[in-house]
Amino acid sequence: MLFPKAPMLLLSSSSVSSNLCVYRRRTNLQFAVDFYYGTIASLNATIATYNQSIPIVSTPEYPSTADAVIAWWQTAVAWTGFCATSSIPYSNFADWIEYSNTAGVCPAVQSCNAAINAAAPICVPQRSTDNGSCAEIVDQCTIGSAKATNVFNDNYCVLAAFCYSESTVDVLIEQLTKDDYLSTSPPLLSVNQPRLAQSVFNGLSRGNSVVSQQNVIDAYYGALTNTVRSCGGPPGAETPCPSGTSGPYPTDASYVIDFWETISAWTGFCGTREIPYQNLADYLQYSSTVKAATSC
Repeated sequence: MLFPKAPMLLLSSSSVSSNLCVYRRRTNLQFAVDFYYGTIASLNATIATYNQSIPIVSTPEYPSTADAVIAWWQTAVAWTGFCATSSIPYSNFADWIEYSNTAGVCPAVQSCNAAINAAAPICVPQRSTDNGSCAEIVDQCTIGSAKATNVFNDNYCVLAAFCYSESTVDVLIEQLTKDDYLSTSPPLLSVNQPRLAQSVFNGLSRGNSVVSQQNVIDAYYGALTNTVRSCGGPPGAETPCPSGTSGPYPTDASYVIDFWETISAWTGFCGTREIPYQNLADYLQYSSTVKAATSC
């Protein structure tokens, strides 16, 4: 051997041989540790053969303990939602490999440790065409005076509520409350928020009696153009000023069309995708607690 092998982690709760027999259907921590150390051994053997002719490639060392592998495995277990068993079926493990680094794809839980999970930032599921645009809209919502107790009185915050359609409006409010350093009260959830401001509706609809799909596309892209940033001031009362930049925009307008479909379905206007004030205000106020259709 090129390097002394570090002691392998042994689990008394299950045998390596029995887990190897079922690894195509389900895998666990012991198999992950075995696989990690085995891969290093395989690399060392390959490099040793290569170095016989050109001895310039260094070999990877075994970790002194399995702690890092255990931490990675616990992350995968939390993401896939198998904290209780610490054993992940093949399909879920494949999903973790493919999607865990994709923005907007949320884990089952952020951590199997309840305290860590409670303190972790809220993960908001997003469509792949989001491209970070919704997070920017939320940032625009938070600049200036505190918004968490009057969310539907601000154009940016209403657009943020729209792009949270894969989650809920209440999740947005919880995030805004958490980001408001001056707030010491529990979140004022959507059912208790002041009604959608008529002025915000009028801005979205351009003075018409309904907000159309094209109105929302225009408003969303417009809100991401010539964005603002904080120029200082106390938390909750920052002074906004031009950032000199725009975006990020969605990769495709279908992103806005898709979340507007969700809202149109909930309000019952799939046919026209044109929503009157009363129904749009109802969506903002009640969609977090009243379940309805989300697809046309």
